Amino acid sequence: MGLWSWWRFWRRLPASARPRLEPEEHIVAFGGTPDARYVIATNRGLWLPADASDTDEATAAGEAATATYTRLGWHEVNKATWTGATLTIIPARQVGVIDDITLTVDNTPRSYRLTDAGDLPHEVRVRVTRSVAYRSQHQPTGAGSVWIVARRVPGVNGLSWMARLDADLDPDDPALRDAIHQLVTEARATV
Repeated sequence: MGLWSWWRFWRRLPASARPRLEPEEHIVAFGGTPDARYVIATNRGLWLPADASDTDEATAAGEAATATYTRLGWHEVNKATWTGATLTIIPARQVGVIDDITLTVDNTPRSYRLTDAGDLPHEVRVRVTRSVAYRSQHQPTGAGSVWIVARRVPGVNGLSWMARLDADLDPDDPALRDAIHQLVTEARATV
């Protein structure tokens, strides 16, 4: 057993810190915070330490959550950055739907200072990047940007299409909605 294998063997997430995983879901990396909480990456998503508002939102949306964590699927992470000590996650927040196209905006960034990051930053980067099958940026109405993104969702066949809107765009604007529908139709023809 090599040194790296030995380290991974001995570095285990405490059983009391494990979230309730779905069938076929397994932990691939984790990092500890100074207050003895964990950020956990699995093959299905990213488990983040939950606060009271996360638990309320997850329960209302019927999402996977426990008393300790809330999970974001890899397709629900708009952006992630690592500074060498702090992992910042910008989750997507759904603001509308056009047929089968989900309209999202960036939700409030969540930052975690990690005292022991292990492979977590690498796994987050790889898995968020791997979930993206197509992306292109547009300014369909001349003001504000829209990213058209096709993402792979664990457990779902095919691609899920999303339009990530700048915060200053109105998701109910009929001209914007028509433009997004046209952009996704064109993008689907190329993928």
